[in-house]
Amino acid sequence: SNNVYVANNNGSSVSKFTSAGAAATGSPFTAGGISSPYGIAIDNSNNVWIANSVSVSKLSSSGAAASGSPYTGAGLSGGRGIAVDGSGNVFVASVANNSVAEFSSAGAAISPSGGYNSAATMNGPNGLAIDGSGNVWVNNSFAGSSAAGLTEIVGAATPTVTPLVANLLPP
Repeated sequence: SNNVYVANNNGSSVSKFTSAGAAATGSPFTAGGISSPYGIAIDNSNNVWIANSVSVSKLSSSGAAASGSPYTGAGLSGGRGIAVDGSGNVFVASVANNSVAEFSSAGAAISPSGGYNSAATMNGPNGLAIDGSGNVWVNNSFAGSSAAGLTEIVGAATPTVTPLVANLLPP
């Protein structure tokens, strides 16, 4: 719908703006356990997923909290970057314990209690993205450390479909 969502880390809320730049009705949103939000992702059902400091919140596009939100566990501690894969599973960079947490589209923890991690390859994961092959790419943010750079978790996610690929498919 060409709306823009902004995480208000200091305000513990999420603002929604229309394509015209006006604040959307009900914005800013504070439902669903939003607390020190850092990252936002939109799933294929237009739900808004928010990476909080110690949880993940899920809101409808109108700002209503999903049942059970916020969700915890899966090794999430210090949530930062967030992405949704092709199956609707949610991946969150967990900076405090150098891992990636995974949740189902219903908010259930999928990854183990320590998340997906490797002290040898992750140091301060801050952002992440899922590519068209289902690989999760994690940005390690602490420059100068032995693990600064990118970590690839091969095949951890369901591949995503980019608009370019979808447009190339025959009708």
